[in-house]
Order: sequence, then structure tokens, then C-alpha cells
Amino acid sequence: MKCLNENIRKIELNTIFAHKELEREKEIEKTRRKHNMQYLIITLAIVFSIMTLVTLSFYNLPKWWLKSMSFMSFILLFEFIILIIDTKLHDWSHGNPYKILGAKVLIIPLLLPVHHWLEKKFVNLLLQGEVAKFFKNMKRKIFRDKKQINRGD
Repeated sequence: MKCLNENIRKIELNTIFAHKELEREKEIEKTRRKHNMQYLIITLAIVFSIMTLVTLSFYNLPKWWLKSMSFMSFILLFEFIILIIDTKLHDWSHGNPYKILGAKVLIIPLLLPVHHWLEKKFVNLLLQGEVAKFFKNMKRKIFRDKKQINRGD
């Protein structure tokens, strides 16, 4: 009888542990979905801000305003990139500060020049009024006409 009670107790404990594990996994999945939705909203906000800047560049706005809004848009974009990298770093390093610091010391010097270069190019496009020309050229490059494709150009 004692052996039977011990087996029943073990089964009950295993069932309780399984339920706790299932609840924990559900909570992790819920948090992951919530974070993914937040990432999507941030991405849409960045795209919207850049599209708004491109649209507003067709109007006669002060240069300082376009420069400052471009700066804010690119800060938002690159901080978001750093946020994603940081999240992955914490997962990879399990919170080890040495690994996180080392990886950031290697990553940030690569991102900073790219940030400055892209922002400068974007601001120049906006201020020189060449946004429409830029998109027309991009359209030609992406959607080459059938004659060029058939010729292999």
C-alpha cells in the first residue's frame, strides 16, 4: 500500500510539474508575441516617418526642419537596429557583461559610419529636390523593360 501511495504521489507531482511547465511556456509565447507586435509597430513608425519626410520634401520647407527630422528618423532607425542586436546579444551571451560589451565594441563602430553616410545621402536627396529622380532611377533598375532582360543587359 505504501508503494502505491508513493507512485500516486510521484504521478501527481509529475502532473503538477508538467502543468507548471506548460504555463511557463504559454507565458513565454505570450511575451514573444507581444514583443513581435511591438517590433512591428516600431518598424511601421520608422517607415512612416521616412515616407512622410520624402513626401514633405516636395514642399518648400525650411532646410533646418528637414535636416532635424531626417536626423530623428535615422536615430530612430539605428536605435531600433541596436535594440534588435542587443536582444540577440543577451540571448547569445546569457547576460554575460564581458561578451555583451565585447560584441558592442565591435558592432557599434561598424554601424556609426553607416548611419552618418546614409543620413548624409538622404538629407542631400531631400534638400536638392532629387527624391523623385532617385526613385525613378531605382524603378528603372528594379523593373527593367523586357528588351533589356531578353538581351541580358
